[in-house]
Amino acid sequence: MLRRRSMLKVGCVTLIVFVLTALDGAALHAAGNDAKPVAKESPSPSPAALKEIRVVYQEGLWHVVLTGSQPMTYRALKVGDPLRVLVDLPNTSNGLQSPLTVNNEVISTVKAAAVVTEPEPLTRVEIGLNRDTSFRIKGVGEKVWVSLGATAPVPPAATPLQVEPLKTVERGKIQPPEPKRPEITLPPTSSAVPTVPFTPPAQTKRKTMATKILAIEPVATSQELKVYVRGNGSLGRYNAFHLSGPPRVVVDFLDVHSTQTTDSVTLTGALVKQVRVGRHGDKVRLVFDVIPVSGIPYQITEGADRLVVSFKPGPGFSSR
Repeated sequence: MLRRRSMLKVGCVTLIVFVLTALDGAALHAAGNDAKPVAKESPSPSPAALKEIRVVYQEGLWHVVLTGSQPMTYRALKVGDPLRVLVDLPNTSNGLQSPLTVNNEVISTVKAAAVVTEPEPLTRVEIGLNRDTSFRIKGVGEKVWVSLGATAPVPPAATPLQVEPLKTVERGKIQPPEPKRPEITLPPTSSAVPTVPFTPPAQTKRKTMATKILAIEPVATSQELKVYVRGNGSLGRYNAFHLSGPPRVVVDFLDVHSTQTTDSVTLTGALVKQVRVGRHGDKVRLVFDVIPVSGIPYQITEGADRLVVSFKPGPGFSSR
């Protein structure tokens, strides 16, 4: 009797455990069918930083090159009053000083400013235009290129300059056409020789010397900086030298009395900080503030109505 009761107790306990296990399995199955997946939001990419703005002249066009710490997204629009191109860089912060004064035949100034900082930074680059022109924008790696005048003809003043060498006058032999000589009968003792008339050489046209500086146009490439100084005539009368402490290159234009430029032109890059303009009674002086403390090599060449001051990276000023 006792044995039978024990077997009944064991059977009841086993039945209860089996029922509870089945109920838990059904509940877990139902919960699995009703559960919804939770989508994790992907973190937004870290903001880029606008590191540099450069103005370069390549392939007959002016370009504004924006360099970031990483590839940047962009959108651009041309607006008027005043005429300018606006380039917005979403998710990009700005730490550059502005404006950058260019003042060439297409670009007046380039300014960068942070428009929005939260929740996502937005930097706007404003390119001021001196004349109405088309533009094209393209991203290449960490750089954004804004090309101006992409579909319009480039004016002569913006074409690459053919620098004329110093002119020398070649003296060639003058061979006038030999005139027909009449037959002359001379006495036997006479030694007289008929003279041939001499035709003097044509006088060369004298160059018009400049009295005014019209523009200062910097053109930067990856290997060199060229500053074009344009006048209303020849700028051949000048005196150039360099100084230290601080390092600078000075060019005095003799017999030039006025300018149409601003008092200073700010440049970008690692070679020259700015060009300062000084007006004196008998000359106009340009001072190029060089950035490397030891100086850099420079060269001056002449054109028909311009002077080109070129700077290249190097160990210092060349010996005088």
